[in-house]
Amino acid sequence: MTLPMLRAVVAIIRDSDGLVLSVSRRNRPGNLSLPGGKVDFDESPLGALIREVYEETGVKVLHARPLLVRTVPGPNYYRTSFYLVDQWTGEASQQEEGIEVQWVEPKDLMTNACSFAYYNRKAFAALEIKGNTFKGSNVVGA
Repeated sequence: MTLPMLRAVVAIIRDSDGLVLSVSRRNRPGNLSLPGGKVDFDESPLGALIREVYEETGVKVLHARPLLVRTVPGPNYYRTSFYLVDQWTGEASQQEEGIEVQWVEPKDLMTNACSFAYYNRKAFAALEIKGNTFKGSNVVGA
């Protein structure tokens, strides 16, 4: 029996100081990750990215471009699409109980305390390979 592939999306959102928007795992404040989540059956990955980021952080994604796709085989077969958010608006704040929202240095998302540190390292390495930097204003209307 073949299990269906689950799809997920992840956003890299940077501020003008080079900080990255992060969310904690539910009820685990030190366990940081990038905003994102599962793609619903009837939505596109970009639609899911826009929805998930807004639900978790209150930030509205205006434009994002694909950065990296990772497929993880196993009992929970996931295909995760990482996006670099080029334009966004809104003030990042806690939207869901038990999930903290904060701006952090990229290195803070690559520590062993983060459940997804391995994947975060891959995403940040892809950014560097493609010539992106962590500086520059991506805020619309700021």
